[in-house]
Amino acid sequence: MNSKPLKVTKYCELWKQTIMSDGQEKYAIEKITVKSTGNTELRFAYYKKMKSGHERLIARPLDLSEDSFEKLFKKAIDDGVFSDGFLDRMRGILCNYGGENKQ
Repeated sequence: MNSKPLKVTKYCELWKQTIMSDGQEKYAIEKITVKSTGNTELRFAYYKKMKSGHERLIARPLDLSEDSFEKLFKKAIDDGVFSDGFLDRMRGILCNYGGENKQ
C-alpha cells in the first residue's frame, strides 16, 4: 500500500479509492484499514454532496444497478484498489461458473 493514507478518520485509514459520480451522489470502492481491528477491508461507500458543498459518507448500504456496479468494479481495477491475489481469486471464481447463471 501507499506509505501514507489518503485520509485518516477516527474509524479507519483510507488507502485507495475509486469513485464514480451520478449527479449529486457519488459511489466508491475503497481499501481501508479499520483502526480497532487492524484489518484491511474493502468498503462499498455512498457519498452525498451536502448544502455546504462538502461530501459526506452516508452510513447506509450502497445500492447499484448491475451496469453501474460493473463500471465501478472495472474502474477500481484500473485504479489499483484490488490486490493481484484478490483479482486472481475472483477470476478463478468467475471461470468456474462458465457464464451460467447458477442459483
